[in-house]
Amino acid sequence: SIWLRPEHGSRGPTPRLTRPRIASVAIELADADGLAAVTMRSVASVLGTAPASLYRVIESRDELLELMSDTVIGEFTYGKKLIDSGPKGLLSLARQARSLYQRHPWMLYLSAPGPVLGHNALEYLEHALSALRDLPISSREKLEAIGILSGLVKLLATNESEHQQAGRLPAEWQEATATRLAERATDGRQPTLADVLA
Repeated sequence: SIWLRPEHGSRGPTPRLTRPRIASVAIELADADGLAAVTMRSVASVLGTAPASLYRVIESRDELLELMSDTVIGEFTYGKKLIDSGPKGLLSLARQARSLYQRHPWMLYLSAPGPVLGHNALEYLEHALSALRDLPISSREKLEAIGILSGLVKLLATNESEHQQAGRLPAEWQEATATRLAERATDGRQPTLADVLA
C-alpha cells in the first residue's frame, strides 16, 4: 500500500515530484474529463516529465487513484460541534460528502478504499466516530453506521448523477414521484402510504 511507504526514501535526493502535486494534477484531469483521462502518461505530460518519473513516487495507476481519493477526502471540514453530536453530526458529514461527489463525480466510480486507509480517510473516520462517541452502542455498531451512511450517500449521489446525465433534473423527478405517490395514495389501495403522506 502507498500508505505503508514513506513518501521519500531515506537515501538520495528528494524527488522533484511529490504525492500532493501528482494528486492535484490527476484530480484536475478527472474533474475535466473523467477517470478515463487519468493515466500515468497523461499526468506525467501535464507535469512536464516522463511517466517513469511518476513510478519513483507511486507504483501504479491504482495507487494514483488511492492518492486522488484520499486527497479529495481532505476537503471535508470539521468543527468542534461535531463531537458528541450524534446522528446530526453524521448527517452534516453526509451533506458534505454529497457536495464532494457533485464537485468530483468521478469519485462515484472508484471502488471502496483498500484495507489500509489514507491520512485523510483516517481523519474522516476519527471525526465521524467522535460524533457518535457518547451514543450507547458498541464500537462495531458505530463503524457499521458510518459505513452504511457513507454507502447510502454514494448510492444516492450516483442516482442523482445518472438522472442529470439522462436530462432529468432532481426537482423534476422528485415532483413526478410525489405526483405519482399522491395519485396512488388517494385511490384507497395503499391506506398505510396514504397515512404517511398525510
